[in-house]
Parts: sequence; structure tokens; C-alpha cells
Amino acid sequence: MEKAKILDALKEGAIQEANFEDIKYFPFLEEWKDIPRGTVVIEERVIPSYPRIARIMRIASGVPRHFKGPFLVEEKVDGYNARIAKVSGKMLAFTRSGLICPFTTDRIPDLLPTQFFNDHPQWVICAEIAGPENPYIEAHPPYVKEDVRAFVFDIIDEKGNFLPPLEKWEIIKAYQLPAVENYGVFEPQEIKRLYELLNRLNEEKREGIVLKSLDGGKRLKFVTPFANLHDIEVSSELLEELPPHFYINRLSRLIISLDELGKKCDDRLFYEAGKALLEGFEDALNKFKRQRRIYHTFSCRFHNPERAEALLQLLNRASSTIRVKKRSLIRENGFWVLTFDKVFLRSTSLLANLLRGQAVFD
Repeated sequence: MEKAKILDALKEGAIQEANFEDIKYFPFLEEWKDIPRGTVVIEERVIPSYPRIARIMRIASGVPRHFKGPFLVEEKVDGYNARIAKVSGKMLAFTRSGLICPFTTDRIPDLLPTQFFNDHPQWVICAEIAGPENPYIEAHPPYVKEDVRAFVFDIIDEKGNFLPPLEKWEIIKAYQLPAVENYGVFEPQEIKRLYELLNRLNEEKREGIVLKSLDGGKRLKFVTPFANLHDIEVSSELLEELPPHFYINRLSRLIISLDELGKKCDDRLFYEAGKALLEGFEDALNKFKRQRRIYHTFSCRFHNPERAEALLQLLNRASSTIRVKKRSLIRENGFWVLTFDKVFLRSTSLLANLLRGQAVFD
């Protein structure tokens, strides 16, 4: 990327200078002209952003509409997106928005074999980081019982292009990279086979699938009914933090996906949906009455305690409506274990006003 373009972006506020340890870099926190959000300029190098993936609501009509030939199906893992690269001899992990993540960066040696980066220093690994001990989200796959794991789903080459899916899988196997599950190649007319896969994933409480054309140019995602209900369950405590259409979208996706997979709404689902929506609100109210705040507690493991402190600073800068408060940072089983609360200011303020008897228009 030309230096003149970087200077223009700085002047217009499209990028900001950021620092991590002794590294200066420039993330595009918003889309600017032809440069996508999440692109990073660092050490005379550009780390490409990861593109958004469109969702289809119907397999039977969506697959033949978008795929005219064979495509690969991979698991969609419930975690957070990280791009991992070797820059000037240092392993770094970037968030979706382009910031260096102190947590993921600290744990790279535990997550991935480093030989890959020795052989391909200009390549970038795209992985989902998932597990109960992460600093970003509460949901995680049922088969990750502790800590976090990496699941590689794409590789970007030195030209900034994604490797075609089948070539990517050859690299994954050659270097024994931890990866999402590969369900194989499908034809557009194999709808029944896709239904069988999705019904199994739903029973196993997995998030869904990503469909990729064999040239890598087309990507679509589809999530299971379970994932839509689980999204509501883990977020219903947040009240004002999420817009109403967050819940409406997931309820509509839930009903449409159930219908397509041949499932009916029954008393059990009515109970589970109501519980997912209402239990979180009740928990929020009780939590506020006890502690005067609404919060979620997170815990994650570090090798370097300074990076734990850097994570807290990053999270506090990331949002004006969330405040992060450290509970503890202790040495345990070879790691520094950081425990902290995310305090949700909007929800806390809303409940405070309502319980004080403030009048509202609705």
C-alpha cells in the first residue's frame, strides 16, 4: 500500500496509529474508499481484512441459486475470528477490526505449530479461537471443555489471496494445523445430504456450516436451529446492549431453519425459547438488585502477565458502553489466570432508572 494513501487515511481519520509492545501499526477500524475495515498496515506490510460472509436462510433454494458446481462444506465454529501472522520475526494475532490481540498473541505457541510460519512467513492464517476461557464471547462449542483452541478455516498467501479450499486442506494436513471439520465436497443437488448433516450438527449443538466454491470465490453460511436459540440464551441478560432486531432475527431464523429441516415447534421448544428470552432478564434484575450493576465474568490464561494487563486496556478502549474491571491475576498451573468483569453500562443505567420509578415513554 502506498505511503501517500496511508497519510491520506490518517488525515481523514480512517486509520489510527496503534502500538503493541515495541511495534507500531495502523489498523483500518472502518472501511475507507476501497480498503475494507480490518486491513492492517504494519512494518511495510499489509495484513488483508477478513471479508464478511453472507448468510442463506434456505438450503433448498439458496444452494442451487448460488452454486452452479461442486462446493466444499466446513464446520462453522462458535468463537472469535483471528488472523495470525509472523511480522519481523514476531508472531502476532489480529482481531476482526485489525487490532493486535494481546491474549491470542500470547497463546499462539499453544494454538498452532510454528513451523508453518517458518516455511511461509508471508502467509496469514485465519482461525476461529473457541473455548470457555476466552475474553470476548460467552458461547463456545460443546466439545471444547476448557481453555481455548484454534480452528483454522482459511489461509491467505503472499499476494493477499485466499488459497483455494482444496489446496488449503493439503497445507492443513501437511503441517497438521488444527482446523474446522471438513465435511467434504457436495453438489448443488445434494440437498438431502446437507439436511442429514445439519440435523446431526443440530443434535450435537454445533453452530452450523460454511459453504465454499472450489475456486474460493463464493462463501455462504447457514446456522443450526440450536445456534439461533443459544444466541438468545447467552445474550438475553444484556437488555439495552443489543438492538431488538437481534432477537427478532434469531427467532425468525430459528423458525425457518426448523421448518426446512422438517422439525415442528412443540411444547418443549416453546418452553426453551421462553426460558432463553426470560431467564436472562430475570438474572439481570437479580444481579442488579444485589450488586447495582449488570456484568459478565470472564477468565483466560496467559504466559505473560503484562499481556493480561494490555488486554484489559484494549477492552476498555474498545467500547464506550462497556467497562472492564479486573478481579484477579494469579499464577496457577503454569499460567497467569486473569479474571475480570465486563460491566454493561447501558443495561445498568436502564435498570437503575426503572427501579427508581423514572417515567418512560414507550
